[in-house]
Amino acid sequence: MSIGCAVGWGAFVMNGSTFLPLAGPWGTAIGMVIGAGIMLLIGINYHFLMNKYPDNGGTMTYSAHAFGYDHGLLSSWFLILVYIAIMWANATAIVLIVRNLFGKSLQWGFHYQVAGYDVFGGEALLTLGIILIFGCVCMFSKRLAVVMQTVMAILLVCGVVVCAAVVLNKNGSFSSLTPAFSPSDGNGVKQVIGVIMLMPWAFVGFESISNSTQGFKFSPKKSIWIMLAALIAGTLCYVLLVFIAAADHPDKYSNWAEYMADLGNLEGYESIPTFYAINNSMGTPGLVILGIAVLGGVVTGLV
Repeated sequence: MSIGCAVGWGAFVMNGSTFLPLAGPWGTAIGMVIGAGIMLLIGINYHFLMNKYPDNGGTMTYSAHAFGYDHGLLSSWFLILVYIAIMWANATAIVLIVRNLFGKSLQWGFHYQVAGYDVFGGEALLTLGIILIFGCVCMFSKRLAVVMQTVMAILLVCGVVVCAAVVLNKNGSFSSLTPAFSPSDGNGVKQVIGVIMLMPWAFVGFESISNSTQGFKFSPKKSIWIMLAALIAGTLCYVLLVFIAAADHPDKYSNWAEYMADLGNLEGYESIPTFYAINNSMGTPGLVILGIAVLGGVVTGLV
C-alpha cells in the first residue's frame, strides 16, 4: 500500500517533461534522495501518532486530538483533495499512454478543450470505466484489492529494476548520463532544490497505511520500517526511470538535453523518453515488461 501509493504514472512520463529539463539525471537523483530523507521525517511523525492513536482515522484523528475537531475536519478535506488528485491522475494516465502509442483510436464522440488540452468522448468513457472498475473491486472484494495491490507493487519495482539494468548496461552504464545537470540553468544547487520541492508530490500516499492501523496484524511500531522501505523503493524507482530516459536518445540528438528540448515536436515512442529507451534497447519484450510496471503503478495508485 505504501509503495503503491507513492509511485504512479508520473514516474514514467514526467522524466522528459519535468525532471530532466529541471535538473538533469544526477541533479534529479540527488534531489530525490534528499527529498526522501525529508519525507522520512514526516514518516517518523506519522509513526509516533500511529502508535499513540492506533485507529483508522489517520490524519483526521491526529489533527482532532492535537488541535480539536474543526482542525481535524479541515485536514481531512485537504487529504481528500490529495487522494482525489492521485485517483484522476492514474485513471487518465492510461488514456495518455493510449494517445501517445496508438494515436487517435479513442478520439471519438464529444470534443472540448480544458486549458488547451483536448478531451474526447472515447477517452472520457475509458477513464470513467477504469474508476468504476477499481471502485467496485475496493467496495465489494477487499481481499482481491489486497492481493492485487501486493502483486502489482512487486511487479512495479521489479519491472523498473530489470529495465534499468538492461538499458544502462547497453548504453555504457552511468557514463551515458551526461550532462549530469540541466544545461538550461547552470546553478546545480538551484536545480537540486527544485527537485526537492517536488518530493511531497512524488511521495504523496506513502503514509496511507495510517488509515489502516486498526487492521494491522502486527505491532504499529513496525510502521516506521514499512514507510522507510516504501521511501527507499520509491526513490529507487524514480531515479532509475530518470536514468533510463537519459541513457538513450535518437541518433539525431547528441545528448539527452537536446532530445528533451525537442519532445514537443515528436510523436509515438519518441515522445515518451522512457518508452523510447526501452523499445530501442530491449524491443517488444522490454515494452511488455515496462507496460506491466506502468500498469502496476497505475493500479496501485487507484486501489
